[in-house]
Amino acid sequence: MHERILYWIKSGVYASGIVWMALHYGFARGAAGQGVHRWEPTVMEIHGAFAMAALMLLGSLVSTHVARAWRARLNLASGISAGAASALLVLTGYLLYYAGNDSVRAASSVMHMVLGALGPLVLVWHVRAARRLRS
Repeated sequence: MHERILYWIKSGVYASGIVWMALHYGFARGAAGQGVHRWEPTVMEIHGAFAMAALMLLGSLVSTHVARAWRARLNLASGISAGAASALLVLTGYLLYYAGNDSVRAASSVMHMVLGALGPLVLVWHVRAARRLRS
């Protein structure tokens, strides 16, 4: 059940992030392509809601799944990579809202988008590695 919830939440975070990027960077807005697409704020709210759920899920994973796998020394490379990517996504998401410096915010934005876009690949790597161990 936990795994199924993880996939739904991760899919929601990923899809809403991709939709926001498409709206923000991919569609011309206004006469000169300026301004904010009318759906951007709503999609960002959805993304934020999924991100909060992902944070709660991450906390539950650390206390159960991660602790158990760490003690057993299972799937460490992909698990550490998934954990590091998650931690960097949390940090860059935080900096997008609370960094007082525009250059820090700009760098955080790029890093957040790249990590978010690559996140499913890290998750697939981790899940496939775990399934290989089971078989």
